[in-house]
Amino acid sequence: MSTSPQTSLTGDARLLDHLDALRQLAPEEGGVEHLPRAGGAAAPDGSTVVLDPEGVPVARLSPQPIEGGGDDLLTATVEWLSEASPLPFAHLRRWPSAPPRTVTVLEGFLPTPPPADVTDLNADDLVLTTVPLRTDDGGIDPRGADTLRRLSECSNARVLHVPAAGRDHSLRRRVLAALGAGSTHRTAKGGAQQPLPGAGVVLFTGLSGSGKSTLARHLRDQLVEASDHRVTLLDGDVVRHHLSKGLGFSAEDRQTNVRRIGWVATQIASHGGLTICSPIAPFEVDRQEIAAMCAENGVQFLLVHVATPLEECERRDRKGLYARARAGEIPDFTGISSPYETPAHPDLRVDTTGRTIEEVGTEVWDLLAAHGLTTADTPDKDAS
Repeated sequence: MSTSPQTSLTGDARLLDHLDALRQLAPEEGGVEHLPRAGGAAAPDGSTVVLDPEGVPVARLSPQPIEGGGDDLLTATVEWLSEASPLPFAHLRRWPSAPPRTVTVLEGFLPTPPPADVTDLNADDLVLTTVPLRTDDGGIDPRGADTLRRLSECSNARVLHVPAAGRDHSLRRRVLAALGAGSTHRTAKGGAQQPLPGAGVVLFTGLSGSGKSTLARHLRDQLVEASDHRVTLLDGDVVRHHLSKGLGFSAEDRQTNVRRIGWVATQIASHGGLTICSPIAPFEVDRQEIAAMCAENGVQFLLVHVATPLEECERRDRKGLYARARAGEIPDFTGISSPYETPAHPDLRVDTTGRTIEEVGTEVWDLLAAHGLTTADTPDKDAS
């Protein structure tokens, strides 16, 4: 007796949100659905088990030969395998027991101040919000959480959270029909996803000895002295003793190290912190991945290329690393036996040769100020 093949994959936020919406619409039923594809789901001749980020099986998807899905959709039978994955604001995803008097769809994030279309409602009204809450890596989007919290506080109406209805118009129509609203609902204009004030990631990249770590520490000290920023410094050497302990210096291990730094930095920034990083980060693909992580989480990313020439970096080398690398004692040494890919479009490029830390630091500070990451005057300017 043969069995059809079965694969498993970790669902991204889009697929997991869609499954949550189907559970809200019909919690006890499976059925044939058009679902967003995630990671190639599903096997064309077998079923796929969708896992949440913690590895818990959520649903089994069995492909069906039915037209209408499209290239980016999977037509499959859905079989529930567990309860919905826990998320904050679970009470806002419970379906109302009775049809609401009116339904208002909040488009986007809740602005400040909230619109009257949302605040001037009664307890028998309902506000449908579709803001994202989960992220692909299993985290929580702080802007979505902020909208849900403030919406609960500012409106007397019942709040229903169905994030998938913001991405899938056919699913939104199903949700509105199930609420009894159909074409009679109203729309409240929300705001675009804005970066958290003062939150961001500043990545210093450059050769060993370029001055990037010195600049990063100087910026950290400036921010601590002149502002109330929650600042975290992730220095390359320090990180390797803790977060990346055990990694070597092969190209693969370097990439793993930089991406770990980027992930931690993004998590800190997504909760309102300002993270300063100073790894060598020699490869463009890794720098771009950190930028993409920041964009996905709605935080600013600034890239500072410390472009001090190799000759100057070697002259400064107090540890003798360059000499050892040229002697063949250190393999895969950036700038000698391993390449450094020069950033094509950094937000700032500085050469520290013959310049004081205060001079270069002022340029870095002005960059942060231009992007709204600080409003204070640089302490270096005050001291001059």
